[in-house]
Amino acid sequence: MAFSNDRKMKDERSPLVHYKRSPDGDECNDDVDINLLRHSSIDIHLHDDMEMELDIEDALLDLERKNSNTTKSKLTCSPLVKYRLNLIKIAVLTISVVICCVVFAFYPFKSLDNYVVAVTNGKPHLHHLTEDISKYPVMKATIAGPFTETALNGNSGDFVLFRAIISNNQSVAEFEVLQWKEYLTDGHDQSPSITKYVDFAADRTSRPGDSYKLIVSTNSNRSVPVILSVFVMPSRVAEGATYAAVILVFVYGLIISDCVHRTVAAMLGATAALATLHAVNEGPSMEKTIMWMDWETLSLLFGMMVQVAVLSETGLFDYIAVKAYKLAKGQLWPLITILSLFTAVVSSVLDNVTTILLVTPVTIRLCEVLNFDPRYMLIVLVIFSNVGGTATAVGDPPNVLIVSHKDIARHDINFNNFTLHMSLGSILAMVVVYLVVRLLLRGVVSENLEDLEIVELRREIVVWQRTARRLMGITREENMVRALLMQKIVALQSVLEMNQRENGRGSINWERNYQQLERRYVITDWPLLIKCMLVLSAVIILFFVQSVPQINLGLGWVSSFGAIWILTLSDTANLDAVLDRVEWATLVFFAALFVMMEALGELGLIAFIANTTGDLIEQVPDSSRLTVAMIALLWISALASSFIDNIPYTTAMIPVVVRWYENGVVDSLQPLVWALAFGACFGGNGTLIGASANVVCAGICEQHGHKLTFNSFFRYGFPVMLASVASATVYLLICHSIFQWH
Repeated sequence: MAFSNDRKMKDERSPLVHYKRSPDGDECNDDVDINLLRHSSIDIHLHDDMEMELDIEDALLDLERKNSNTTKSKLTCSPLVKYRLNLIKIAVLTISVVICCVVFAFYPFKSLDNYVVAVTNGKPHLHHLTEDISKYPVMKATIAGPFTETALNGNSGDFVLFRAIISNNQSVAEFEVLQWKEYLTDGHDQSPSITKYVDFAADRTSRPGDSYKLIVSTNSNRSVPVILSVFVMPSRVAEGATYAAVILVFVYGLIISDCVHRTVAAMLGATAALATLHAVNEGPSMEKTIMWMDWETLSLLFGMMVQVAVLSETGLFDYIAVKAYKLAKGQLWPLITILSLFTAVVSSVLDNVTTILLVTPVTIRLCEVLNFDPRYMLIVLVIFSNVGGTATAVGDPPNVLIVSHKDIARHDINFNNFTLHMSLGSILAMVVVYLVVRLLLRGVVSENLEDLEIVELRREIVVWQRTARRLMGITREENMVRALLMQKIVALQSVLEMNQRENGRGSINWERNYQQLERRYVITDWPLLIKCMLVLSAVIILFFVQSVPQINLGLGWVSSFGAIWILTLSDTANLDAVLDRVEWATLVFFAALFVMMEALGELGLIAFIANTTGDLIEQVPDSSRLTVAMIALLWISALASSFIDNIPYTTAMIPVVVRWYENGVVDSLQPLVWALAFGACFGGNGTLIGASANVVCAGICEQHGHKLTFNSFFRYGFPVMLASVASATVYLLICHSIFQWH
């Protein structure tokens, strides 16, 4: 299988170097055609390198201003100012990395030892803290055992009592800092780990002779096994959340300012978060840090990227783009509507990351055909992918986490009723989102398209301008090459102007464009296409059936096996060409993001959000508490999921929501589950890194030469997110506050 470039330059139409015939009839390479450049209002003097460099810079600026349809005017500063700002940026980031390295060196990771103790009635366990409490006043206790959320029989059930005590050798009295109960189940099944923070310095200053201990006792007559891990740290939970918030603001500042690539920003954020954990005596080991990465998601992305890379060599994406162009009769809004509806429906039955991986290449090729900036259409498709994925339990990762959680499942929330409640709200949100998108893009989408030849010329001019810009012009040879590139640009500009005069604007027959496209873009490798479709069909089927208990294949395994299978069937000898199309920067971004979010969670950011939300809800009167809790959870989840990854947020909020119901804070669990799902999924549309599908789309877009920045996505995604959450608010109020559907 031969891997070729997606687009070939048409040198026969406008050659880079002019050729002339020698006396014997052979072609010989001539020097730069200076006369052509001068006739095009560009003056280049080859006798002086500095003059030529300045002339070429001025010529490029003149051409870019002239070609107003392909570039926009921007506020620019002098090269010297840019250079100094870049030096300051590099210096600040370098100092930050060095500080983190120093912290890693002098604050090694904390090796946590888990103690398994057995307690019975009358035989408590006593754990002494030997560390300097004046330096490390906060104790973090992580416990696990056969615990449940509440007592099985009212408040008379068996429980394990934990008491944090300060005693003094010089007095008999003891000071109890905190006590809490964990109720026991009937069996011996171990519950997930429970973490408690005890601040010994909150209500009492340290005195000479003080000792600190944790007492574990039970009222049960049977022996209760308890897994206990205790260590001390210098900061309180609120302080840790503050550190986490500062790191998050720092990372978002880097991404919004676009001063570094978002992957580098995520790596810097992960490094800063890990260094902060080390500084507060919570530093994880390398093994634990690697475990924080979601390998299921990374494997899914890698496998699907390989499959899409091989599939793209068959010409299928170009072929589908041409057929979609015919279906929409060359009009943009019908095309956007068709693609948006298709993306939403597919995302409801297939995870939205896979959907975006398949749809994005087709959309980019289609937009190139239409001379429409693909970033606008891709933003719309990603938004509809997230909204459509909200409708079912398998469409979006937060939904999968919610439905598969055992505490949710035992309260009669399953795939069927989850899909029923969520799909109606998603359909309503889809209608609202479409109207908002039409409003936001009313000045961007134009139905007045140009001739295909003009489209190709514009794109080629932009490519040559970028190439000329990348040459530094330090040596004379580089200046000569830049002059050659300028000659190419001028020649293309002349051809473009001539075509515009001949064709005019607004009088293009879309059928003629379609005939040209149909002849140019065909399936290039039918045998490979059949093999790819066979593998892709098998992978999609396994995606549907992987949730069956008898099948021990997750999404990551299915995707990875599909990649291996398609590489075997294609029998490619040039594996590097396939791997070059894998979005490695996107994979590294996700890995760094997973580490950063887990580290921020360890610092207490997500717990702080959950606890603050719970405290606010408990202050509301009982008569309106469910409605307030439902709406507050919806909006807080949406805003939080816009700026932090919705997967760790959902994971942390599920037990909190269940605890609200089981502790009697609210009288129904279902409305809270729907609110959490709507908020986490719709909130992903708020920012570029709010959802996995957004980042994947941005990576593919950048690979094709179209940079999708944080600000450009935020300009359209955040208003759409607010509108969709508002529609979900209305839906929840009508269904669960007025009609009490639950």
